Amino acid sequence: MDLDAVADELYGLPLDEFISARTRREKQATDTDDRELAADIHRLAKPNAVAWLVNQLVRHCHADVLAVLELGSRMREATANLSGDLRELSRQQHHVIRALVQQAEQLATAAGRQVSAGTARSLEATFYAALADSGAADAVATGRLTAGLSTAGFAGLGTTGGLKAPPAAKPASSTDKRPGSNNRRGVEQRQRAEAKVARAESVAGQAALAREEAQTRLQQTDRSVADADGRVDQLRRELHQAVKAQTEAETDRRRAQAAFDRADRRAQDAQQRLSDAAAERERLA
Repeated sequence: MDLDAVADELYGLPLDEFISARTRREKQATDTDDRELAADIHRLAKPNAVAWLVNQLVRHCHADVLAVLELGSRMREATANLSGDLRELSRQQHHVIRALVQQAEQLATAAGRQVSAGTARSLEATFYAALADSGAADAVATGRLTAGLSTAGFAGLGTTGGLKAPPAAKPASSTDKRPGSNNRRGVEQRQRAEAKVARAESVAGQAALAREEAQTRLQQTDRSVADADGRVDQLRRELHQAVKAQTEAETDRRRAQAAFDRADRRAQDAQQRLSDAAAERERLA
């Protein structure tokens, strides 16, 4: 039993089983008098929900995760070479990351868990960070994350399953005269600049894609408005014709009512004359 094997086991377990399994492995190491291993196992941090989902994807959807990481590598290379492929690659990233989030939701459902909207957003942010930075991509590939990642500083890169990370390089002072120190500083500065450019390109690609989607939506709504305007004009014409027909019908009705009134009066007069004639006949008889 070594730390790598234990870490791989723990970060692949259902989230609720992590603590009990870690305690069991720590006790086994203690029982074999390997106190250093026991201490290292004890320091393995339980992943949060986002990190657990990433770790599960690495194990259960490994090919899809590798495809996203490969896409990130191609995007960073296209950025470094100012390649025209960057726009198309940026367009792809949204779709592949959304597909991974959907797979994560399916894995969570199978494990009896739900993925909240906030967790889904953090999951997307983690994969966008992996697209933008090779260090973040390597952290995701280990399948031992303890927290989600972010393009804003890549929080969580130093907590990949509690394994010890190399110590941070000590900043060289302005009085550092050691041979090669200026070269090292230059390399570090270029690396930071390249990472910054890669992150900016990733954000720009996402913004361009969002702009295209918004433009498509705007064009659709423009067509909907034009269709609605046409329908309103048609309804107005139909309403005008209906009002005209109503006015004509009311005029016809008034004329028919007047004609009926005249005929009714004539009928009543005729009936009265008939009654009078009948009465006169009876009197003479």
